[in-house]
Amino acid sequence: MLFLLPLIVAALAADNEGAGQEQLTGQALVDYVRTHQNLFEVEESEKNNERMKFLMPVDFVPKPRDEDRIKVVVKRKLPESFNPLIGDYWAYCKDIIKHIRDQSRCGRTFGVMFSNLYNRSLKTI
Repeated sequence: MLFLLPLIVAALAADNEGAGQEQLTGQALVDYVRTHQNLFEVEESEKNNERMKFLMPVDFVPKPRDEDRIKVVVKRKLPESFNPLIGDYWAYCKDIIKHIRDQSRCGRTFGVMFSNLYNRSLKTI
């Protein structure tokens, strides 16, 4: 649960509806998230607040110089949507792509699942 709180805050900050609202913290943030989603339970943790004291502030992270940045130029217009079943995107696997379940509405992503498996495998070594 503690790992999801920063993701929720980022999602709420990116939400267009929340643009005019004040910054929520503590119990007000927990109450706001509880009323606007039902995928998981949220609670405020004092242990998490204690851990935050040990994190390095962003001020100490060096900002990249302009000459170190890579400029990416896209010479074609990006599509508004993408459907792998239309066209020849993956012609060699059209028979199996219909069986891949849509993960966009799931509470847990493949990234979280694989990171958990990776951490478990490191503990057993």
